[in-house]
Amino acid sequence: MEKYRELIRKLEQNGVCFAEGLSDKELFDIQYEYNVNFPKSLKVFYKAGLPISDGFHNWRDLSKKNIKKIKTMMNYPYDSVRENYDEIDWINDLDEEFNDKKSIISEKLNNAPSLIPIFSHRYISTYEEETEDTPIFSINDVDVIYYGENLYSYLQIEFGLKDYSDMDEEKIAPVPFWSSLI
Repeated sequence: MEKYRELIRKLEQNGVCFAEGLSDKELFDIQYEYNVNFPKSLKVFYKAGLPISDGFHNWRDLSKKNIKKIKTMMNYPYDSVRENYDEIDWINDLDEEFNDKKSIISEKLNNAPSLIPIFSHRYISTYEEETEDTPIFSINDVDVIYYGENLYSYLQIEFGLKDYSDMDEEKIAPVPFWSSLI
């Protein structure tokens, strides 16, 4: 947790506002409300401090309006794939006799790990909950790229403490379905 506290101090110097970190009970309640399990790195970060600047999602705010807003953000990548499945080109390499493109993508999407919005259109997956090396995705419709090999690296990149070009793509652990969109 100390490395995230130090990172929070640096992010605050770059203008990011933080509230007190989430308690274990708050994390439990949030995960229950959204029917999702945060990966280890996200739990540690949110326990060290909760970012509340514009663009971040205030997980502590359990008002109906905020819950709806966050759920909409959680559904956005799935809805984008469903609406733009014809733009996904890797599917053309599959055996089309098996099924039609939309059905194949829908099946893979239904089995894809959940995505949790962090900042704007940046997401972390729930694929490997106990690792610190869950990659961060930037998602605009079906335009998907990695934006950090893990949460710590992502926050450095997003807020100018590390160059995007310094991201070590060799360290990025693939996430089922989502990595195939890259």
